[in-house]
Amino acid sequence: MFLLLFIYAALGINLFSGAKLQEFVNENNNFQNVGNSIIFLFRCSTGEDWNKIMHELSNTSSEMECDDEVSYETYIRNNMNTTGCGLSFAQFYFLSFTIIISWLIMNLSVAAVIEGLENAKQQNTGIIEGDDVQTLVEAWKEYDPKANGWITVLDFICLIIELPPPFGNPELTKMCKFNARNF
Repeated sequence: MFLLLFIYAALGINLFSGAKLQEFVNENNNFQNVGNSIIFLFRCSTGEDWNKIMHELSNTSSEMECDDEVSYETYIRNNMNTTGCGLSFAQFYFLSFTIIISWLIMNLSVAAVIEGLENAKQQNTGIIEGDDVQTLVEAWKEYDPKANGWITVLDFICLIIELPPPFGNPELTKMCKFNARNF
């Protein structure tokens, strides 16, 4: 992500460093150096007023008072104030930046969620598996044929004993069925 910010910051410096300062492109938020550019683009990546910034930087000489040709001599002559016009390329610049950075952030978020699920799956090394749950359901059906969701405590104890290890015990299963049915 930083590489993408750096590439767009370098491109922004080349394109918009001489643009006239206005309401959203001002002395703190501009493309006049790498640090300001990266912070400015990071701000835009959060969605804060990027469209207003785009419109300010796409203003041409017919829409505001600015110089079409900006050179270093013009910059010095204007007491180091930028007076350049924007470029219509600003629209493509900001739209492409917004789309790419949104796609990147979405992919990073999805990757973090998937990694978290994978880690949770690896850490869940319990001894109960999906087949054990199916075995429990099948055994429950024997004790609750009407499927009302309730069985007696003695039936529950026998149910647990009948399950495969680690719960059940094959030797106790025979005894449990015999004793439970006699009560």
